[in-house]
Amino acid sequence: MVAFLVRRLAFVLFTLWLVSVATFGVTQLLPGDVASAILGQNATPEDLARLRGALGLDRPVWVRYKVQGSLHDATCVGFWTFDFGLALERA
Repeated sequence: MVAFLVRRLAFVLFTLWLVSVATFGVTQLLPGDVASAILGQNATPEDLARLRGALGLDRPVWVRYKVQGSLHDATCVGFWTFDFGLALERA
């Protein structure tokens, strides 16, 4: 019975990780840039670079996935503490 529960828990954790990777991958493939969407068409290249740096968009993909939950915590730490990071949308 314990072996069954351990296998089930491992499968659930693997599934959650797989969904997390798939969701992150799809959002990375979407066209457009968050920084240019936030700042608009009249943004200067310096402003875009500054915002991309602040949001972590200038980092490699694997680093962005690792810190997607928060700019300070790993994704899984942010998930367990209900820190889902910054909302990247226009108000």
